Amino acid sequence: MDHQDRKTPVEMARLMSEQFAHDMMERFHLDLDFTAKSLEKVEWVLANHLPAARDGSEERFSVMLGYYVGEVITRTLGGRWVKENDIPTLRDVGG
Repeated sequence: MDHQDRKTPVEMARLMSEQFAHDMMERFHLDLDFTAKSLEKVEWVLANHLPAARDGSEERFSVMLGYYVGEVITRTLGGRWVKENDIPTLRDVGG
């Protein structure tokens, strides 16, 4: 991978949130549209399917879930992703 192909942490947060939505459609036929209402669907997955996952995918799922929730926040309440110590972080939420 050359330097041009590298994603910033902020770009990775957005990409991972999109990947999470795609994975939920593929795996559970859930259409996640980055609205607050879509978080109810995510809650259903957490309550009904995450406890059964014991193949090491829980950490990846948790990270992607965090980015999805963060992206829902930026799209519904405002705010922005910033890079802080190489970690995507939300700032200026609601402002």
